[in-house]
Amino acid sequence: MKTNARLFAVLWLLCGLPLLALAQADAAARDIVKSYQSGKVNGVELTILLVQENGALLPVEPQRAFKTGEQIKLALESNFGGYLYIVNYGSSGKQSVIFPCGGEDNRITPRQKYLLPNRCAFAFDENTGTEVLKVFTSRQPIAFLAAAAKRADGALRQRGAAQLEQWWQDGGAQAPGISGSSVKMASARAVESRDPIWDAKKKTALVTLRQPKGTSGKLMRNKVAMFRINFNNAGR
Repeated sequence: MKTNARLFAVLWLLCGLPLLALAQADAAARDIVKSYQSGKVNGVELTILLVQENGALLPVEPQRAFKTGEQIKLALESNFGGYLYIVNYGSSGKQSVIFPCGGEDNRITPRQKYLLPNRCAFAFDENTGTEVLKVFTSRQPIAFLAAAAKRADGALRQRGAAQLEQWWQDGGAQAPGISGSSVKMASARAVESRDPIWDAKKKTALVTLRQPKGTSGKLMRNKVAMFRINFNNAGR
């Protein structure tokens, strides 16, 4: 009986550990959401919207397989003010700024909802593979991204592309979904963002800045925060 009791206790402990880990993860996630809502930590809420044939916008998960010709928009809200840029790293290897485009204003204000891109559409082409969008936010304009946005194709020049790689030297993660910025960033100008907290009911991701010990969790002047979205371009 004693042996069985001990075995039962061990099995209970082993079964309980995953539940405890989930409970701790849920508690940590709730704390981050509260910090975002109170403004203690800066962050962005993001929903991927698939454009329907009738023009309606359907919230979808980033892991979805997208087909050639399908278009998406991003519903975005932040709790801080600044400037926002979206750079497309196409499966063909081309890098271009898709927001802002057409002369639109890329300033964001706290607690205001935006539908981006506004004047342009992001459509999946026939090149299958991983399509990457990287979102950059800063308290002031980023000169080389602003310059690229003024070009008809939004293309980044070699120097600008090199600057982005210096800011964010990621490991080339290919899994579809949304992820925070890499820990391998080479420049002190960049700040890390957490992997997102996913709200399955709303299909919304919350990405916040990391808050290392001794830091405020706020996006400071002359800093750039980033996160990425990987899409599975399934082609035709």
